[in-house]
Amino acid sequence: MLQDLANYYFHQGLRLAKENHITKALEQLKKATALQGENWQALNLQGLCFYELGDFSKAKGAWKRSLTCKNQENIASHYLGEMEQGDFEDLCKEYNQALMLAKLKKYKKAIKILNSKEFASIKITSFQNLLGLCYLAQGKKVKALHVWHQALKIDIDNPYTLRYIQESLGNLEEKSWFAKWFAG
Repeated sequence: MLQDLANYYFHQGLRLAKENHITKALEQLKKATALQGENWQALNLQGLCFYELGDFSKAKGAWKRSLTCKNQENIASHYLGEMEQGDFEDLCKEYNQALMLAKLKKYKKAIKILNSKEFASIKITSFQNLLGLCYLAQGKKVKALHVWHQALKIDIDNPYTLRYIQESLGNLEEKSWFAKWFAG
């Protein structure tokens, strides 16, 4: 019975992920793996969802758990291998540099990094969100909203993206969480 329920949650997560409801898919996949920890397919999909959100450490964790459940013929080894390549590590360093520049209020430099060719084909929600925040901090609300619209194509229900859009459409006051984040 638990296996049936775990399979139900896995299939719900799979359906939601295919429909770009990544955050909601993760909720279902977490239920599936809580009920059936050895569900390597749910763990692999969970890893992909974490990856698309930009939570690479959780993606790695899910894929490593998947490999403990099924070591042979498991795509998780490919995903982990991709993350350990120099190109991916360089991309993470560049993102972290853009994040640091944004916190230092050097938005133009952060935007330059996030708009570079290395990031052009990468569809990761956290990357898009940071780019939108940098545009908004420069007073370029329309560009920020455009970037966040692109982020919603990756994850329709992303709570951060939705919050950024909501905040940008309202009056941004100095006391808002947005101002505090950049002051941070």
